[in-house]
Amino acid sequence: MEDSREISYGEWEKIIKECEEKLKENPDDPELWTRKGMGLIGINQYNEAIDSFDQALNIDSEYSWAVENKSMALFLSGNYDEALSSLEMVLEKKPDDEILLNNKAFLLSAMGRYEEALQIFELISDGDTHLLNEMIECLIPLTRFSEALNCVDKILEEDPENSDILFKKGNILLALDKEEEALTYFEKSLEAYPDSPETWNSKGICLSILKRYKKALDAFDRSLRLDPSNDHTWFLKAKALYSIGDAEEALELLERSLDINPLNPEAWYHKGLALYDLGEYSQSLEAYDEALEIFEEYPEVWNVKALSLHELGLFEDELKCYDRCLEIDPEFSDAITNQGATLASLEKYDDALDKFDYVLQLNPQDINARLNQATVHFQREAFDEALNSLDQALEINSNYVPALFLKAEILLDMDKFEEAATLFETVLNIQPENVSTWFLRGVAMANQDKHVDAVESFNQVINKEPDNIGAWFLKAKSLQLLGKYEEALKCYDMVNMMEPDDIEAYIFSGDILFELSRYNEALERFNKALEMDGESADLWIRKGQCYGFMDEHEQAVKCFNEALKLEKDNIWAMNFKGVALRELGESEKAIDSFSKILLEDDEHAGALFEIGFTNQNLEQHETAIKFFNKALNVNPDFTWALIQKGISFRIINKYEDALECFEKVLTIEPENLDALELKKETLEYLE
Repeated sequence: MEDSREISYGEWEKIIKECEEKLKENPDDPELWTRKGMGLIGINQYNEAIDSFDQALNIDSEYSWAVENKSMALFLSGNYDEALSSLEMVLEKKPDDEILLNNKAFLLSAMGRYEEALQIFELISDGDTHLLNEMIECLIPLTRFSEALNCVDKILEEDPENSDILFKKGNILLALDKEEEALTYFEKSLEAYPDSPETWNSKGICLSILKRYKKALDAFDRSLRLDPSNDHTWFLKAKALYSIGDAEEALELLERSLDINPLNPEAWYHKGLALYDLGEYSQSLEAYDEALEIFEEYPEVWNVKALSLHELGLFEDELKCYDRCLEIDPEFSDAITNQGATLASLEKYDDALDKFDYVLQLNPQDINARLNQATVHFQREAFDEALNSLDQALEINSNYVPALFLKAEILLDMDKFEEAATLFETVLNIQPENVSTWFLRGVAMANQDKHVDAVESFNQVINKEPDNIGAWFLKAKSLQLLGKYEEALKCYDMVNMMEPDDIEAYIFSGDILFELSRYNEALERFNKALEMDGESADLWIRKGQCYGFMDEHEQAVKCFNEALKLEKDNIWAMNFKGVALRELGESEKAIDSFSKILLEDDEHAGALFEIGFTNQNLEQHETAIKFFNKALNVNPDFTWALIQKGISFRIINKYEDALECFEKVLTIEPENLDALELKKETLEYLE
C-alpha cells in the first residue's frame, strides 16, 4: 500500500501536537482527527491511529480521507480483513481511483489472494515499473514464472542495472531449475549493488545446488560480513558444510543461528541431522523435539526422529513416529520405506513387504523401495524374488551400487561364485575403494579355488583397513591352500596379535606347523586353542597326532582318551589311539581300539586295514591277509592295503599272490614307487 511517510519522526510528532492543540478548540473537525491519525501512523502507533480515524468517522461517516487512511493503519497493524472492508467502502464511491485500486491489490497480495491482486494490477499497470514489480510478487507464489520473467524483462529494458530486479530474475530462474542462468543474474545484481546480503545468500544457495560448495561458503561469508546478525545466513552456511560432510562445524554454525533465532524449526531439524551423523542420537532427539514444538506438522522431522529412535533400539516409539509422519503426509515415501525396513528388522516380513509395495504403487521408480523389498526377500531366503526385485532396481539405474552389491551377495549365498565375483568386479569399477566389495570378491574367488585372485582381494582390503581381522584370516587360508605356508603363518599370527582369542587362527596355524613337521610349535598352537575350548575332541586328536609324530605315544594315547571322553564314538580318536598303542607294543589293545570302530561302521576300510596291519606286525599273516581282503572288499582301490597284503603273501612265500597284489597297485597307480620296488624284488625271488 502506498503512503507518504517520508517526513521525519520528529516532524510527525510535531504534527500530532499541533492537531491535539487545535482539537481542544475544535473537537468536531474530522480533518484534524484524520491528520492526527496520519501522524500516529508516521510514528508506528497504528492502533492509536485507528482510534483517531474512528473519531473522524464518528463525526462524518462518509469522510473518505479518514476511511482511506484507516484502511492503511489496519493493514499496517495486520488487520487485513478490516483493512480490505474499509478500502472497499471507499471504492464504492471512487471505483476508478487508481491509488485506491493499487492499495487494494497490494492488500490482496499481502493476504495471499494473488489472482485477485493480479486482476487489479493488470487493469491499472499500463507498463508502470512499480506495478510490474508488484505483479512479479504475485506471479512468483503462483508459480507463473514465465509471466513473471516477462514482467522482469520489461523493467530491465528500462532499467538494465536495477539490482533488485536482477536479483528477482535470478530467483525466478532458480525456481525453474536454471541454476547456471540464475547464477549469472545474481552476479549481475551484485555488480550493480555488492552490499546486498540477500543476493549473496541466493548466490550461495545456487552454488550449493550446483554442488560448488567452496564457492557457496565464500558467498555466505560475504553475506555475513555485511550482516552478521542474520540467522538465516548462518543456517545456509551450516547446510553447505553439512553437505560436504563437516557435521561438526555445521553443528557449531547451527547453534549460532539458533542463538539469534531459536524459533526456526528448520535449523533445529538440521541440528538434529548433524548430531545424528556424529552419533549423538539422544541429543538429536532433543533437537527434533524443539523443531516439533515450534511446528508439529513437520513430516521430515518425524521421519528423522524415528531414525534416531531406531539407533537407540526404541523400535515401538520409532514406528509411532512414522505413523505420525504419515498422518501429516500419507505419501511420504521415505517414511514408509523406513517403516518397512524396521518391520523387517523385527522379522515382521509380510508387514514390511506391504509397506514397500505401497511405496512402489506411489512411485514404481522408487529404487530404495525396490532395494528394501529385495533385502526382505533375501532375509527370508527367497532368493529368486530378491533377485527379481534387484533386477527391477537395476533397470531404473544400472550402476546403482547398493543393488549390484546385494545381488552379488545373494549369488554368493546361492554358491554362484563366478557370477557373484563378476558383479563384485562391476561394483569395483564404480567404487574401487569399496572395502566390503573387495572382501566379498575375495570370498567368491576362494570358493572357486582361485586363491591367487582371492589373496589379491584380501590384500586390497588390508591396504585400506590394516586391522581387518577377517581379511588377514581369509588371506591366510588362501595362502595355506596355495602351499605358501610361511606367508600363511605370518597372517595367522597377525590375526592372533589383533585378536588373541581367535581360536581358528591357532588351529589352522597349528595344522600348517604339523604339515611342516614342526610338531613342538604345532603343540603350542593346539594348547592355546585348548585353553579356549577344552571340550573340543578335534583339538585333543590334533594334539595327540603331534605327540604321535614325536614318538611320545603315551602322551598321544592320553590325548586320544581325552577326545573319547568327550565323544565316545569318535572314529578318528579310536583309530589314532590304536596306532599309538601299536607303536607302544600293545597290539591287543590296539586291535581292540580298531575293533570298536567296526562296531560303529563294520565296513570302515581304514579300521579293517589297521587290524590287518597290526596282525602283520604280530606275524599273524593269514589273519592280516583276511583283514586286508575285507578292507579291499570295501575299497578295491585301497593301494596301501594291496601293498601290505602283498608283503604278507611274500613273507609266507606266496610270491605269485604277492606279485598279483603289486601289479594291481601299478594298474591303479603306475608310478607307485613302493609297488615298483616290491614287484622287482618279488620277481627276483621267483627267478
